[in-house]
Amino acid sequence: MRFLSLTRSSVSLLAALAIGVPAAAGAQGIERPRIPLRTALNELSAFRAEYTTAANKHDNAALGTMFAPDAIMITSRGEQLAGRAAIMKMLSADTTSDLSISSDTTRVVGHTAWDVGTVTTAQGTSRYLAVLRRGLKEWQLASLAVVPQTGNAMGSK
Repeated sequence: MRFLSLTRSSVSLLAALAIGVPAAAGAQGIERPRIPLRTALNELSAFRAEYTTAANKHDNAALGTMFAPDAIMITSRGEQLAGRAAIMKMLSADTTSDLSISSDTTRVVGHTAWDVGTVTTAQGTSRYLAVLRRGLKEWQLASLAVVPQTGNAMGSK
């Protein structure tokens, strides 16, 4: 009898968890539906291509939509810019052309991705780390850090 009552309470507990856990996940802002990994990687590749095209055309309106309103950017000179407006002010003054982006590593966890790679311009080569967030329809840059590339990866000269 005691075993039977434990089993009934276990079933009740499992039923409560089955109902409560998805509701708790939704309350914590976990978006649904999840997008397939291949779809996310393809979208991020297209995002890089769109960013490159917009930057080379100096299309600041297009670039502005690619940054989240509260985005943070650390420039190759070590300046920290907070917010889309500050980032767009810096980008509008930038006369860089022939920008190319090459991604080395892309990781996606849910609706967040980080991308590491190389940016090449007429002025030189830099490494970047971008953190992106996906809203309902599109990806936006949440954080971007650019570091001039000098020496090898271990820092030797």
